[in-house]
Amino acid sequence: MKTTLLLFAVIAAVGCTNLKQVQQVDMVQAKVIRIDTVFRYPEHVKQLTWKDADDIQYISFVSIYNELYGIGSSMYVMRRR
Repeated sequence: MKTTLLLFAVIAAVGCTNLKQVQQVDMVQAKVIRIDTVFRYPEHVKQLTWKDADDIQYISFVSIYNELYGIGSSMYVMRRR
């Protein structure tokens, strides 16, 4: 019984610790600066190029039929500290 109780206490303590990877990112706002249509197997998709205030570019891919993102759209992205 004591062993089981100790095991549950250790699992609870480990589960409550903070994740180091989550603490090492900043949320920055980026804007869409370019939209290209590219072929990624097996279909065509939109390639969105985002740029933040520090001139760092990010790339993401969305469906060709997705109309949510246009030039100038902004979104928060995670960047390493």
